[in-house]
Amino acid sequence: MSAKGFTPEVFQGQAYHVYVRFPAEWDEIRFRDDQRHHRDKALEYEALKIALTEEFQYERDGYRNAKGDFIQKINTLSRKERQ
Repeated sequence: MSAKGFTPEVFQGQAYHVYVRFPAEWDEIRFRDDQRHHRDKALEYEALKIALTEEFQYERDGYRNAKGDFIQKINTLSRKERQ
């Protein structure tokens, strides 16, 4: 991953992220597709993000890390469903 624009004060100027992955490693795509097909899980994720936004208002890394367990759980379930 390459990232530009992050400073100790969060963003400064334009920010971008570049990810390079092999197709078998596309958990982001798997998660997105699962959210599109399972409204109940999407609503659960929405509620989690709202709660975490309040808790980690100025801590981007904490917010991102706190979502990790939920995302990993959904991806694991999604893999099992597709087997």
